[in-house]
Amino acid sequence: MRLTLFFCFTILSFSLYGQILRGKVYDSVSTVKNIKVHNLSQKSVTLTDDDGDFTIIAKENDTIRFQSLFYHPKIVVLQSIHFEGVAVFELKKIVSEL
Repeated sequence: MRLTLFFCFTILSFSLYGQILRGKVYDSVSTVKNIKVHNLSQKSVTLTDDDGDFTIIAKENDTIRFQSLFYHPKIVVLQSIHFEGVAVFELKKIVSEL
């Protein structure tokens, strides 16, 4: 009985709060680390690791913002395809001309 209640609670939690979005962030050269990944809809934040990977709780139609001092911000509205495997996001570097 307790096991059934646990599974019901777990399924209900994921349906209310979302599922785990697994992603990788890169630029035109390689993956990028320490990019702030902010789920604006769920009000949660994480950073990419040294390999550009991240995980965050999200659901379809949530708005995700990628932000860093050295890259243009990117905003993405999540679709079902983003939850199929590892989602890949590309950022564009900010180029300063002197």
